[in-house]
Amino acid sequence: MLASSTRVASTFKARAIDARAFFGLGMSKNKIKPIDVAQGFGKALDHDDFASVKGLIRPDCVYTVGESTHTGPDAIAASYEQNMTEGRARLDEVVCGQSVVEAVGENEFLIHFTDHIKHKGKSFIHRCKQKITIGDDLRIVRIEFINDDNEAKRLQDFYEQVGVRVD
Repeated sequence: MLASSTRVASTFKARAIDARAFFGLGMSKNKIKPIDVAQGFGKALDHDDFASVKGLIRPDCVYTVGESTHTGPDAIAASYEQNMTEGRARLDEVVCGQSVVEAVGENEFLIHFTDHIKHKGKSFIHRCKQKITIGDDLRIVRIEFINDDNEAKRLQDFYEQVGVRVD
C-alpha cells in the first residue's frame, strides 16, 4: 500500500523535517515509527534539505547507486546535492514532485520520486525509486537506488532530444 508523504506533513508542521527536532527537541523516539523516518527522508529530499537528510542517516549507512557506493551522512548528502546541482545546471528547470513511500517490510521502504524536467520548451517527467532500511535507532542504515532500465532509456532519449550531454 502506498502512503503519501503529505500524511507526515502534520507531524512536521508542513515543512521539510528538521532532524534535530525529530531526534531531540520535538518528538519522542517512542512516538516515531520507521515509516515516519522514511516519509521525512523523502520529504527532505523533495525540498533539497540536505541538513535534515544527514540527520536521518547513521554514520555507517551505505548508499548504493549502480556500482558506486557512498558511506556516511556527509558523503550521502553530498551525492544527493551534487546530483541536484548538476541537473539544475544542465536543464532549464527541475522541480521535485512529492515523494511517495511504500512499505515493503517492517523497516524497509521504497520511496518513489518524481522530477518534472523542462529544457528547450520540452517537458519530461522522470520517476525513480530507492529502497531504504531503517535501523532500531530510527536512523537509515542502507539506501539502494533501484535501477529501471526503461526509465533510464526514456531519460537518455529526452536528453538526446534536447541536446543535453551527460557523461
